Amino acid sequence: MSHPSRRKREARTEKSEELKEKVNIILTDHNKNKKKKSSRKKTSKEIVKLFHKNDIEPSKYVRDPDDWISKSYNLNKQKINFIRWVYCLYPVPPFMFGLFTEKKSGFLGPGESLKQLIFFEWFIAIAQGKSFAKCSKEIFTKKEAHLFLNAPNDNTIEENIWWAKGSSINLDRKVLHAIVKRLFHNLGRVNLFYKLDTDNLFWWQRLLVLLKNCEDEVSIESLNDIMDFLRYEHYHNENFELKGRTFNSLIKMSNEWHRTMQLKKFGDQNLNWPGLDIPDWTWYDKKMKSTWEVKQLLTSKELYNDGRRMRHCVASYGHRCLQGSSAIFSVMENDGINQPQKFITVEISSDRQFIQASGKMNRSPSGRAKLVMNKWLTHNNIQKWRK
Repeated sequence: MSHPSRRKREARTEKSEELKEKVNIILTDHNKNKKKKSSRKKTSKEIVKLFHKNDIEPSKYVRDPDDWISKSYNLNKQKINFIRWVYCLYPVPPFMFGLFTEKKSGFLGPGESLKQLIFFEWFIAIAQGKSFAKCSKEIFTKKEAHLFLNAPNDNTIEENIWWAKGSSINLDRKVLHAIVKRLFHNLGRVNLFYKLDTDNLFWWQRLLVLLKNCEDEVSIESLNDIMDFLRYEHYHNENFELKGRTFNSLIKMSNEWHRTMQLKKFGDQNLNWPGLDIPDWTWYDKKMKSTWEVKQLLTSKELYNDGRRMRHCVASYGHRCLQGSSAIFSVMENDGINQPQKFITVEISSDRQFIQASGKMNRSPSGRAKLVMNKWLTHNNIQKWRK
């Protein structure tokens, strides 16, 4: 009779062999499936058909497209690799390939082709060793051209144009990111770069300089509302100029514009909505010997009045409240002697998530008011303001 320890070793060996056999079966099936994927690799002729006929310019080819062989199963990578094969002798910033892979409806109008776009000229210049600084001199300085070629790859071509211009004047990174993603993301859709509208281009460039000159006044919270105002004003009022403006003056104009647009939208109607199921809240401040109140604003008139008192653009948020996507709350202090004083306006999403909080003139909450607001947020199981 064999020893018990030997039987255990034999049992372990047997299980190990069974496991190896199962692994081999799985790997074999996996390899068979991989071989089946070979049909997903496209030929050069098939890849060409995926592009619009106006997006391909054979006269710019540096290699024979028929010699290209796909090394990837990913269709998007195949397209990029094909473009790199037929056009590129030198490395090109990855974001430039968005010219061929992204939806070009933002770049081009009906009947317009990619070959007529200034971005295509830039791509060819970079890819084939020409001077990009000379090719882009109508838009960039040499410093800006260098920054553009080293811009973030997660931005679009349009965004990186403004990223380069803002970086060249050392604009605050947070401010630059906010305006690149909000204001400048879609400016190409007004043919800014298709027909090289330099007057339009340099008008927006003056905004970057203004923000740099007013760096101490700039608040990220105010930027989004100001951008909506500037986009509308620039394209609807040809006499509107940025010369002589400050950031605070833009805030005042933007807030008034938002209130005016709200009145145009809703007229004299005092619209109301149910709001969120969050009751009004009070808290006695022993240190300040005053009572703090948080009240939900449930009518368009209340929003308008709050916007006027606080000199921000909450009046324009009526449509969000009507749709039920947001709720607006006012944080006030009452010392029992003077009129209740408004300190903060808070926006909460329909799923009870904190969105933003603004003091007067869209300033960030601070001091006692911030402490009280965070107490209220905690009381209602809403994330705190951490800025």
